[in-house]
Amino acid sequence: MSSHAIVNGPAAARVTYEQPFNEQIRTFLRLEHLFRRARHAVSRQSAWDSLSGAETVLEILALMGRGDVRRALLKETDRLCQALRDYSHHEGVDKKRLNGVLDQLAIVREGLSAGQMSPDRPLRENDFLAMIQQRLSIPGGTCGFDLPRLHAWLEQSAEDRKPDVEAWLEQLSPIEAAVKEVLKLIRGSAQEEPCTAIRGFYRSNLGGEPNCRMVRVTIAQPGLYPEISGNRHRFTVRFLNLGDLAGQADPVSDDVHFGLALCQL
Repeated sequence: MSSHAIVNGPAAARVTYEQPFNEQIRTFLRLEHLFRRARHAVSRQSAWDSLSGAETVLEILALMGRGDVRRALLKETDRLCQALRDYSHHEGVDKKRLNGVLDQLAIVREGLSAGQMSPDRPLRENDFLAMIQQRLSIPGGTCGFDLPRLHAWLEQSAEDRKPDVEAWLEQLSPIEAAVKEVLKLIRGSAQEEPCTAIRGFYRSNLGGEPNCRMVRVTIAQPGLYPEISGNRHRFTVRFLNLGDLAGQADPVSDDVHFGLALCQL
């Protein structure tokens, strides 16, 4: 599950939680999360941030190594293009806006198609990153006495370190751009509807929406969060109190009003 603050209302008051319904969307959401974390690390100055950036790049590579992410994104952009072209025949569609979206998808696809090798391959052949990767499974394995080369890099100024992390991320920019555009379109395809979880519980069948790819639940009550489970046929939402983090979370016993969006594009 991923969560995002949304722009409507106070930023701290409304929070959206997402639950994907297939492995492909799960992968895209995880990549989005990692790219955001890496970009945050690059924007800061300390050696700890640079180390976090390098480790996050390696997490991205590990996630991409579980399947052909580049091919999956190419197929997804093609699917979205076809779905949008089909939608263009509907009455009342803003053709100018739609063509702009199709043009952006074409740019993203061109970036994915450029070259003959996957954009992550040069990073997998990077000796410095490979050295760090070998130690990540060991608690504290990136300590200075274990990796003096890493320690020397971290002792450089931020002006010397940041370009390295930026260059690693630039290698992955076609993947980052595609993930961003695909998820933007999938999220934007859904219209939020008001719903109520009776005594903190909500269930819905998706028999009429077999192509639902992701559910978005938006709440405006601090101290609550949803647990979303299900598949493309049905799903449930159970609300819990954040409570004392040292103990188990308690289910909500009152009715909870929330926004629900079914992403079907």
